[in-house]
Amino acid sequence: MEFNNIDFDTYFKNYPDENGFFGKYGGVYISPELKKAMEEIT
Repeated sequence: MEFNNIDFDTYFKNYPDENGFFGKYGGVYISPELKKAMEEIT
């Protein structure tokens, strides 16, 4: 699937990167209280 010149079939294989960022300007913040639950989901 492609939208705005982004190929989502490969996008989600490459992101988030090892630091949890989605490209140059994207990122994610998870509070410490939710981190363990999010790791279980991942």
